[in-house]
Amino acid sequence: MSNSITADVFAALDILVLERLDFGRFRITGTPPDWLQLFCRHQVKSGMQILIPQQEFPFLENFLIDAEELWNRNDKNQLKSGIWYQLDLSGKEYHFEATAIYVQDTKILLIKLLHEEFE
Repeated sequence: MSNSITADVFAALDILVLERLDFGRFRITGTPPDWLQLFCRHQVKSGMQILIPQQEFPFLENFLIDAEELWNRNDKNQLKSGIWYQLDLSGKEYHFEATAIYVQDTKILLIKLLHEEFE
């Protein structure tokens, strides 16, 4: 499967894929899901470096401490954040879950918008 198809699959599943660059800095990898723009005051696109989740998803600030430990150990397991809710820029509530994984020497943060799974 090509990288562009994989990126589109993640976006279709409402999953944002972020590559951790430095502590607090991430790059959007692949196609960002449509819902991301509901939470960002600036335009977002693939390859863009951002300070997500600290600015847009403050709940994840503590989760990233645990994720850093997983990434620093090069641990092949995954770490889940648990479900949290976030208000978009218009005040509408959405539910999410994040997963930290370490794949091919890359630190990845997945943020999934929950629909039926949450209910």
